Amino acid sequence: MESQSTSVNRPRGGVLAGMSLHPDVRAALRAAWAFSAPEPVGTRELLIALAGTDVTGEWDRVFPATFDEIDSTPEDPEPATGRYCRHVPVTDTCAVALEVAGELGTHYGLLPLPVGLVVLGLVTDRSSGASQLLAAGRSRADLLGVVQADLLRAGLPGLSLALPQALRAAGGYARPVRRPVTATPLHAVSVAAPEESRSTRTWRWLAMALIVAIVVLGLITVSLYLFGPAPTPPAPPPGPMPTEGATLALAGPHLR
Repeated sequence: MESQSTSVNRPRGGVLAGMSLHPDVRAALRAAWAFSAPEPVGTRELLIALAGTDVTGEWDRVFPATFDEIDSTPEDPEPATGRYCRHVPVTDTCAVALEVAGELGTHYGLLPLPVGLVVLGLVTDRSSGASQLLAAGRSRADLLGVVQADLLRAGLPGLSLALPQALRAAGGYARPVRRPVTATPLHAVSVAAPEESRSTRTWRWLAMALIVAIVVLGLITVSLYLFGPAPTPPAPPPGPMPTEGATLALAGPHLR
């Protein structure tokens, strides 16, 4: 059993209307829409776009899995559209996540709404695509701590109480749902796969390094052969020593 956010009495239309957003958040919304169109932007797509527009966060510490595993991550549980944020269509799950971030921004006085708070909103619903992508192999407390430390660069006191309050204010509530028996747990995919991919990458880099070393040594050898100093020719061997008779014959005319 686990909790999943679902909607109740949600208003259709603009999300975070009238709220100031950080430029990286606005850019990420546009980038996510360019990637997912014509489908609405989900929490997973927005999370990836935020990682591309935000240059100050330690995203390598936030993502526990490699990008080639994103396709195995479940999508948002509520993809039905009808809401948008800054003219970008978003899933209902993403809309609630953005509203949660807005509630947190107002509660903590962090405006324009920064990237770190948006990510906290994206992972508030444990069943969202963004939450399942980031939660692989770590506890809920560890995930919230990493987002605060490496993206927000600040600790939020009372966050464990503020998150459910923000969720209710955003129009969501938690209800128990049972995971299907045939479903593959996410950790079975996201924990085992990175070990194999890291090993494969290691061997590939070692092979490439060996090839590069062989090529460099070959180039050095050819360069020395073609452009190095010419070898000094060996000295000619000494001629035969003259015999005594030949010496007397040569000296004879001078002695006369």
